[in-house]
This record gives sequence, structure tokens and C-alpha cells, in this order.
Amino acid sequence: MHTWVLGLDLRERSQGALHFAKWVMARHRAAPADLLHLLAVHVVDAGAMRRALRGEDFDRLLDERRRAALAAVQATLGEKADVLVVAGDRADERLAAAAVLHGAEGLVVGRQAKRNEERLVALGQVARRIVRRLPVPTWIVPPDWTEDDATDGPILVAVDGREDSLAALRYAARMGIELGRKVRAAFVVELPEPWGEPYANLPRLLAEARERFLDEARPQVQDFLAGAGYGDMPFDVAEGPVVQRLLECADRCDATCIVAGSRRLSLVERFFSSSVGSSLAAASTRPVALVAPDSAASAAR
Repeated sequence: MHTWVLGLDLRERSQGALHFAKWVMARHRAAPADLLHLLAVHVVDAGAMRRALRGEDFDRLLDERRRAALAAVQATLGEKADVLVVAGDRADERLAAAAVLHGAEGLVVGRQAKRNEERLVALGQVARRIVRRLPVPTWIVPPDWTEDDATDGPILVAVDGREDSLAALRYAARMGIELGRKVRAAFVVELPEPWGEPYANLPRLLAEARERFLDEARPQVQDFLAGAGYGDMPFDVAEGPVVQRLLECADRCDATCIVAGSRRLSLVERFFSSSVGSSLAAASTRPVALVAPDSAASAAR
């Protein structure tokens, strides 16, 4: 059984996640054999609801949420998903528990910011917290994404040549098989500027450093992919701001979606070191999957 869990928010931010789930259901190779299961989970903030009720019937309002969740899912997915409405104080914890319990192949959640929209908070609280946990490979989808935005291009997977990115690489390869897409790798490094050099020499020194990096990196990336069992996978090598270059690579190859590893940085760690994965998920116009280094779901079935 191939199970996907959809985090359902009854506000507009869930629309992209709903449409991505619909696209996955239509594309997934398990769909014709009825081996594909989609579970939409809506979490009601029990504490906030009880405080707001002032004596009203909690169970009655919970039933209203169930009907609203079912209507939202059926409007996009028809009868292709089961709907579960649960009460809890932390939506991210409930979604993580559901994904782990069902051995989910992917957890799909929406983000706040629309494509190409600049917002101070792009992901939203639940998406941010789930990215820190990554109980299973987690897909972050812009709220205005629809099936019409899915391209015929490859799945682009970000690799860094380290073992930490192997889980993301394997998950991308697996999704390529499951969703009928080719897979392309991208390796990006941002070189430090040569401080202390006369300003007039900087352009030449940077250009030379970039050329050396590209020349040296290509065979190393090839060896990394071959060592992981993907020696035939095409790849790009680029230098510059990592998130920006990855998004440019995705545009050039017209990628369907992006897969990247994530180090599960805590809130404190994020003050000192930015997360490429979460920044990518916040900025991309495409769905982005973030995969933890120890993800068991990355292995091919």
C-alpha cells in the first residue's frame, strides 16, 4: 500500500496542497491497482475552540468541522480520499503522528505565501514546525498551485556530495518511478569572496575561482551519483547563492517539482545557520519535498 497524508487547512492555503495530492493520485503508478491511499487530516485546535465556545456543544462544532473538511476534500478530490478530523493542541504533532502511523510515502502541506508573493512569513506556523520535525518526506506546496502548473519536466533533486543528501537523492529517484518523471540532480556551492584583494582584481579572481570550481566539481558529482547507483542521472553544477541557483536550475529544465535534503535545524540553530531546504520551500513556485537524512521512506519499494 502506498499511503500519502494531506494536512488539511480549511482556509485558502490548503488549495495548492489539495491540487498537488490530486495530481499525485492521478500520476502514481499504484493508482490503477487500488494500492494508493490518501488520508486528509484536519486538526482542530481543541484548546482554542473550548475557550471560544462559552458553554456551547464542543462535539456539535467538531461535527461541523468534519462536514466542512469532507466538503473541501470532495470538491477537489471527489471520493479519492479518506478524511480524518481530530482535536489537538498542536497540528504539526498530529500530522506527524498520522504520517508515521500510516508509514506515509509523503506528507503534503500548504504554505501561506502564493507564488512570487513576498511575505514576511512564507511557510506558516504548522509548515515551519513540520519542517523542523520531518517525520516523513514532506511536500510544501504554494496555495495557488494547480494541476495545470505541473510540467512534463524532470524532478530536480539538490545534492551536496555528502551522505546527508543521499536520502533526498533516493527519494527523488523513487518519486521519478512512482510519478513517471525523469530525475535531474543539481549541485550548487557559494564560493567566498577573496577578501583583502585589491578591488580591481576581484572580478578576475572570482571568475577564475568559479571556473576552477566548476571544472573540479563535475567529476566529483559524477562520482557521487555513480557511487549511489545513479551514474546515468543527468546533473547541473552551479556556483552562487544556493537557493537562487537551484530555482534557476528548476526554471531551465522546467522541473515538475524539487526535492532537497534537510538537517532538521532547531529554532535556535536557525538563528545561526539558515536552512536551504526551508528557504527553498518558502520561495519556490513549484512543490518542494524536504527529506531528512535518516528518512526510511526514501528507499525504493
